[in-house]
Amino acid sequence: MKNHLIIIAGLPATGKQTAAIKLAKNLSEYVFIDQNELRREKGMRKMPQKQDNINRQIDRLTAEYLKKNEGVIILGGHRQVCRRNQLYGVASCCGRNAIILECICSEEESKNRMRKRPLSDGLLSKPNDPRVYDRIFPLWEDINNDFRFPGQDFVSFLTYNSEKNIVEKHKITLGMGKLINKIEKIILRNYSI
Repeated sequence: MKNHLIIIAGLPATGKQTAAIKLAKNLSEYVFIDQNELRREKGMRKMPQKQDNINRQIDRLTAEYLKKNEGVIILGGHRQVCRRNQLYGVASCCGRNAIILECICSEEESKNRMRKRPLSDGLLSKPNDPRVYDRIFPLWEDINNDFRFPGQDFVSFLTYNSEKNIVEKHKITLGMGKLINKIEKIILRNYSI
């Protein structure tokens, strides 16, 4: 069975990391790439204005793993259509499908979760400051826009509402139903955020 690319996306404190960790623990044939961990490994102390170096590293790693038939789970904000399309392109070039899993919750819940975070995570200067959400929210590009034009027939789209513990399937690519059902079961199992 082929392994594919799973992209975890969403605004701050919407359950991305929790969902990604659940998937990584339960999909043993998948490699977990955490965008923030790569930044920390590079010695970055704060979020860079330009993500090019980190993005290229993620693209190279993803292609290497997919070519070896290892699945890849990428955790990051992935707020821009352009960046998501780059990742879809990597999967396509490796003959793999992509699944975009958008984690969502209400703005109020997200900000409450942010307030409960530690003062520092070694990368973000204020991970517990809800104003970060306010700064990022207007920059978010709706994932539905990824499918406005032809060429994304190998990309499936799910949302996970971490506040209500609901997975919604928006688009399922042919042949991906079994993996998507498995992802849904993993995420909904042992609900805790």
